[in-house]
Amino acid sequence: MPPLLLGAAGTVMLLLLSGCKHEVIEPEELEPPTVQQRLAVTFNYGGHGYELASTYFDTLGHLYKLDTLCFIVSAVQAEDDDESVITTFEGVQLVASAANASNDFLLGPLTAGHLHQLRFDLGLRPEEDQTPPTNGSDMAAMYCGTNNDGYHFLLISGQVDGNGDEELDASDPRFSFRCTGGALRRSNTSPVHADLIQGGSLTAALPVDLELLLAGIDLLATPSSDGDAPINAHLMDQLVIATTQEH
Repeated sequence: MPPLLLGAAGTVMLLLLSGCKHEVIEPEELEPPTVQQRLAVTFNYGGHGYELASTYFDTLGHLYKLDTLCFIVSAVQAEDDDESVITTFEGVQLVASAANASNDFLLGPLTAGHLHQLRFDLGLRPEEDQTPPTNGSDMAAMYCGTNNDGYHFLLISGQVDGNGDEELDASDPRFSFRCTGGALRRSNTSPVHADLIQGGSLTAALPVDLELLLAGIDLLATPSSDGDAPINAHLMDQLVIATTQEH
């Protein structure tokens, strides 16, 4: 081929090659979504729903019913898959009560791509334990209010069959456990494993199994206990068991 034609062909080839180049567009990095994080506490007995004042048998076979069951949840944190803290929900102190029609609590805004779990305390940290409640707050019902004792972390009360007739009447004794003191503070987690979607809310579930909470407790033999007595420490340990879920 003559040199002139070769040169022309090369020029055409270069033009064709340059026309095939594509501009590389970097993917836009999206901001992580924000939701309103909630925590919903539910009460059950074994695999069944629980209603306050329903009758059950304790481990020793004594018929009983509860009229009070409530505990404090505080220091709630959101964690990722590496259990690193994403967000701390400052100032959140919740009182979960079996007497409430709903125990669905707003924790606050959470910005993240994925939520692995919530970590929380059952009870209060020392500085919180010595801060009096504001008027009208749910925490007021848990406040001892005397001798600088702080708050009850767990309250349980009810009535137990004292004469073995498997009925509850005015003659049957009452029982009460008031778990109080910094040594009784416990921690646990609520697994979530959810990717966040912008807007709306995300609710973590925290079931409480009353059968596990009161397992091994003789309600007739130990009718009352206050503070950080061994049986109260045992009840707080069992509250952890009663609120533990599989991951």
